[in-house]
Amino acid sequence: MMTGESGFVDVCAHGAGRGGLDTRAVQSAIDACAGRGGGTVYVPPGRYVCGTIRLASFVTLHLEAGAVLEGSTSPGDYEGGEGGYLIYGEDLDGAALTGRGTIDGRGPSWWASEMINATALRPKEARPRALVYLVNCRNTVVRDVSLVDSPFFTLWMLGGEGAAIDGVRIANPRNGPNTDGIDVDCCRDVTISNCRIDAGDDCIALKSNAKWLGRRQACENVVVSNCVLSSSTCAVRVGYEGDAPIRNCAFSNLAITDTHIGIDLVSILPADEQAARYIQEGVEIENVAFSNVVMDRAQRPIFAWVGNETGGPMRGLIADVAIRGLTARAAGSSYIGGLPGNPIRGFRLSDVRIEVHGTIESADVAVPDVWGSQPVPFGLYCRHVEGLTLGEVKVDMASARGPWRGDVHCEHVNTE
Repeated sequence: MMTGESGFVDVCAHGAGRGGLDTRAVQSAIDACAGRGGGTVYVPPGRYVCGTIRLASFVTLHLEAGAVLEGSTSPGDYEGGEGGYLIYGEDLDGAALTGRGTIDGRGPSWWASEMINATALRPKEARPRALVYLVNCRNTVVRDVSLVDSPFFTLWMLGGEGAAIDGVRIANPRNGPNTDGIDVDCCRDVTISNCRIDAGDDCIALKSNAKWLGRRQACENVVVSNCVLSSSTCAVRVGYEGDAPIRNCAFSNLAITDTHIGIDLVSILPADEQAARYIQEGVEIENVAFSNVVMDRAQRPIFAWVGNETGGPMRGLIADVAIRGLTARAAGSSYIGGLPGNPIRGFRLSDVRIEVHGTIESADVAVPDVWGSQPVPFGLYCRHVEGLTLGEVKVDMASARGPWRGDVHCEHVNTE
């Protein structure tokens, strides 16, 4: 790249990299590039400390290898709601974030030293809500960059259409609170491929938070492939947060290690007051497929749950889910369960092998909660499922210890 190219702007030509806060210089370069109709904003090797940076349509922010865009640790340097965002884009077309450089959110500076639970530190009162936040954006590209130490969500896309995420590395501390890797929220036509994610919360989460977006829009047509995932919570989560549908999504060729739940599908009405702000009807999850998945050191390989903690009217459901070609080594059990009157409908497992090697202390049967923490003494426990298909499913309990009751157990289940 040459600095004289049309549509090419070097942030250093606008004063970045001279010490102090680089927000104005980087933003000036983006605005200048946008003023020319688009192009590339080039960030050369070096460290640049910034508050909120706003992307622009048809502008690529390119971080060269060795470039580190570092988030400020001062709350006043961030713009946006509920703490603000480091990289922000709204109502954009053709914005891109590329390069072998790094965006560092300096997450530990936004957390206190005490734990709020067994896995997460307590967040400070003010912290940025996302490292990268893209709302109502179209034709977005995020490629090759490293996103590290996010203070909250890492890459959050809300209400967008036509995004391609490829070759992205995300690395957050395991004790980081709410440090999801990639959140696809009320978006359509999204591909995620060739990513490596180690997160303190869900690695990849599909959500349908219509209340936050301000309109009912499905999360649909999402394809995830060729990713390596590791998480203190869920490698893949579909549902839980939101009321709009999630549908027509496919996951393939995933390597999952060191995670609490490997594949997590949840549609509930929660009793928790904070969660109930965004979940009032329950999410409709339909037509979701997983294939060629390997897991090692998972607590629970599969967790699918329809639940109603409030007893109120519920729209949410889980229907037409297929898992094919899964091999897992897990400490605990898998659970697939609906409700009387709202069963899971159409759940197919084929070519599945799960080795359970964990120890349980009690054989009391308990329906797991949303976090999957309560013990169920079967390798695979299915209840309230209409149209359950098990084809070449093997649950190996030879290495399990304690009062396990069996490998596969079904209650109130109709099979196909």
